[in-house]
Amino acid sequence: MIKLSYTVPADEECYTAMRTIDMSVDSEKNLYGIIEVFSDFLKASGYAFDGRIELISKEEVESEDKVILQAMAEHYLRGRNVEL
Repeated sequence: MIKLSYTVPADEECYTAMRTIDMSVDSEKNLYGIIEVFSDFLKASGYAFDGRIELISKEEVESEDKVILQAMAEHYLRGRNVEL
């Protein structure tokens, strides 16, 4: 069993009637089921986001990072006669 617990900080208690959030997920669930529960836990804890949490491979991250860095370099070095 995986337990997720959140307690509202004392200085924020005046903004909500909620005091604690406790959620449990079966550790036998697949990783995607655990991520779904964790996403719900974050939202219940006050983290607002439009989207989902997902797993991406290390290779995908490295590939995306290279594309982003290349685009940034092209943007900032445009017109400066610098070869990439």
